[in-house]
Amino acid sequence: ADAKVMQNYNSRTVEPIVSAIVDAMRWKFLTATARSQMQSIEYFVDPFKLVAVGDLAEIADKLTRNEIMSSNEIRQLIGLKPSDDPAADELRNKNLNQNDQQILAKYGIDPAQAQGQMPEELPPDEDAEYYDEYEGE
Repeated sequence: ADAKVMQNYNSRTVEPIVSAIVDAMRWKFLTATARSQMQSIEYFVDPFKLVAVGDLAEIADKLTRNEIMSSNEIRQLIGLKPSDDPAADELRNKNLNQNDQQILAKYGIDPAQAQGQMPEELPPDEDAEYYDEYEGE
């Protein structure tokens, strides 16, 4: 079955049955004291269980690129160990090479004093003349 059929089956058949079972287990297996202490029985659904690997890679790329999840959060979702790299815990778009502070530091500009300074106002790059000459050929 395709993804829409499986999603429909899970949301209209499996989920209501599992939800009813969990509700019954809460009342049968948890005492009134346990319920008053906010103890509960929960169930969890793996949203990526039926997703193809190619689609999973595209979803992971979109979630990290749009800074919704970090790389380590994606790794945990698919069952991998978190990376030791500190950058893997950052919410950032990995397709962008540098942040504004790195660019300002490259030109020797103090980021605290550069408020409102547009990139056009930055000093020219050392290699700009070389590239201008190369494009002119």
